[in-house]
Amino acid sequence: MSSITSLSHLNLSHNLLSGPIPTTNQFLTFNDPSIYEANLGLCGLPLSTKCSTPNDQKHKMIKMQMVGT
Repeated sequence: MSSITSLSHLNLSHNLLSGPIPTTNQFLTFNDPSIYEANLGLCGLPLSTKCSTPNDQKHKMIKMQMVGT
């Protein structure tokens, strides 16, 4: 789907999607956050929810291990 180059409308709301929103091709033109509404697992622009990086995940795991010991 991230390779689409000619789509005029897109509504992915209420689909239980998760993960980072692609930032390639046509997805760069869909800057209305409402098209992703009710997909609480999505992150990245145009949403205000930032995606965690692998370093963030590693830091959380280390922190959890330290708390658990």
